[in-house]
Amino acid sequence: MAQQGNQYFLQSIEINGEVLPRESVISVAYIEMAKLEAPLLLLNIRDVTGYILDNMAVKEGAVITVALGDPEGEQALFKEEFFIVSAPLNMDTVTITSISTAMRTLLIPTGTPHFFVDAEPAKIIRTLTKRLKPVTDPFNRLGTYHLNMGQKPATLIRQVAKDHGGLAWTARGKLHLRTMTDLIKIKPAFTYEYNNPQAKYRITKLRNINADFAVTAPKQHRYVGYSMTEGYRAFGDAFLPVKMVSDAELGTLQNMGRVLIPKLDIECAGNPAIQAGAVIQVIIHRYDSENRIDESVPKNMIVERVTQFEERVAYSTRMILGVPNE
Repeated sequence: MAQQGNQYFLQSIEINGEVLPRESVISVAYIEMAKLEAPLLLLNIRDVTGYILDNMAVKEGAVITVALGDPEGEQALFKEEFFIVSAPLNMDTVTITSISTAMRTLLIPTGTPHFFVDAEPAKIIRTLTKRLKPVTDPFNRLGTYHLNMGQKPATLIRQVAKDHGGLAWTARGKLHLRTMTDLIKIKPAFTYEYNNPQAKYRITKLRNINADFAVTAPKQHRYVGYSMTEGYRAFGDAFLPVKMVSDAELGTLQNMGRVLIPKLDIECAGNPAIQAGAVIQVIIHRYDSENRIDESVPKNMIVERVTQFEERVAYSTRMILGVPNE
């Protein structure tokens, strides 16, 4: 937790290059997701005199630069630039919704087509994301992709991730493209425990999500592709409805059904070092002396979504944790 002289999470904020007094910020929520829809920054700012809207020109298209993290605790201090999507005034409070500027560039339809023939995913990422540092797994398959004029780069990157059974997301100046099977095997960044007051990292609230069927149902298909040399190739149970895909590679057909299933919704004391895509180990302690550990919950899970929330003197972190389907 931050020491005296530092804020808990939001350290500083500039709007259109002008420093905003930190004390005017009522609350801040910073959201990362393991998908190409974030980071997002939500702010509630007190504006009794109208100075923020009138003089600082807070409106759609304005740019926010923030320093986030805990310089005294987990040493997870970082800077990020956001594009304001909306900033309505309600009574004396301005509610700002903004998206990472780097992420926004991936959502803008391209004016220049790109053609990738037998290209590595890392090369595709480097070409489409000039402002982000790529972090990718060493994929063993090449692919052919077209980004036509008027299409969004994020759409193509999502397709690359889907074909390789992976996740694609941006956070803290990086664009990640990782396979779910490899990601779940990495060393956990933190171990969080429930019902253990002696634990270093404790879960304060926990909820089972129980959405396995709803998440996997759209993937229940027999995926079929056509190869010029080997004819039709398929993956999936024969009784499932057929879904045609353009790539007949068996690895791609198998990956079409992969999805990250959310398992737990947990809250804990603020920890800015937790990022989307990180692996968290969860230990749930029972009150049963003969069966102390709940083994029905997967031990290691991927952070599908994380929200860092600060309000005045309170700072908490909320995570949605999930595992890949088998």
